[in-house]
Amino acid sequence: MHGLPNISQHGAASVAAQKVSSAGTAPRLEDYAERIHAVLGPLVAVGASVALFDFPNYPNVGDSAIRLGQEIYLRSKLRARIVHVDDCTAVGRPFPALPEAVVILIHGGGNLGDLYPHHQILREKLIERYPHHRIIQLPQSIHFLDARNEEQCRRVFGSHRDFHLLVRDHESLKLGQRLHHGPTRLSPDMALCLGRLGRSAEPRHPIVGLLRTDEEQASAGFCPVRENRLIATDLLNEPSTLTQRLTGRVDRWLRTFLRSLAPLSRLKRQLYHHLAHEQLKRGRDILGSGQVVITDRLHGHILCILMGISHVALDNSYRKIGNFFDAWNTGAGLCQRASTLNDALDRANDLLKTLQFGAV
Repeated sequence: MHGLPNISQHGAASVAAQKVSSAGTAPRLEDYAERIHAVLGPLVAVGASVALFDFPNYPNVGDSAIRLGQEIYLRSKLRARIVHVDDCTAVGRPFPALPEAVVILIHGGGNLGDLYPHHQILREKLIERYPHHRIIQLPQSIHFLDARNEEQCRRVFGSHRDFHLLVRDHESLKLGQRLHHGPTRLSPDMALCLGRLGRSAEPRHPIVGLLRTDEEQASAGFCPVRENRLIATDLLNEPSTLTQRLTGRVDRWLRTFLRSLAPLSRLKRQLYHHLAHEQLKRGRDILGSGQVVITDRLHGHILCILMGISHVALDNSYRKIGNFFDAWNTGAGLCQRASTLNDALDRANDLLKTLQFGAV
């Protein structure tokens, strides 16, 4: 169909899965990238045209890391041609007419479910709008609060003949197989395709806490405070940048001209790319400012791995980090896990002592 590769190629995926699931052994970053390619490579032909939907046009460094990892994978492994990019506001406008050979890719992350309904609405509308295209949901975590919303999702997924669901942990895999009787596969988060990053600057603080203040926070006590040697913050309050303002203006022009201006569409794709880089840099600067990091954000954990930063991981409200850790054994040698903020502070202080002792 559409000249796409057959999805029955499981051998390479099985070998890659074994490499990244060995208990007690820290997989190489290359193993994660190999596993992603074993799952996604058979679904998208080399040189294919793709459309990327649900660009993270909001202050979330983790989603920007995913976005850039997706771009790196598509360009380096598949030499894919990105012909269209849009964010979740696309649901309020006419979707573009895309040739059936174009593969529809939906941004990965942690918004499949009803915690973030605007993203779920976009996902379901895309499946309804493009019944004859191959549609791939890139690796997601799944969480529903309302069984009615879960049933609605199941109906929409089941209506499409070429929809492929990728998930990034075993709990999401079980739920995904209940939601979707078609191809549902386990894959690492695509931010891991960024590879090794290193610190962006010398640390200025003993401990930096990157702690949620949104719907997924596990404790009402996780708010921006300064306490002893802990500098706590979140990623949701982002200063306005020139790239953001230009992106908004170009988007308004495109809505006015109903997407008919190809140069504006190309400019928007370029601005989205620069915006993702800006947001990733902001996150790296925050994490890199600490000798040790405490975080309950999954991509705080993942970026610390890529940057080689010792850190303590707490979980969010529905065990997103724990489920991911269990699936992929991420952070061995760099990450300790804690159940409370006080426990995390104790562990972070112990890590500090170890680092300081090692530096003597």
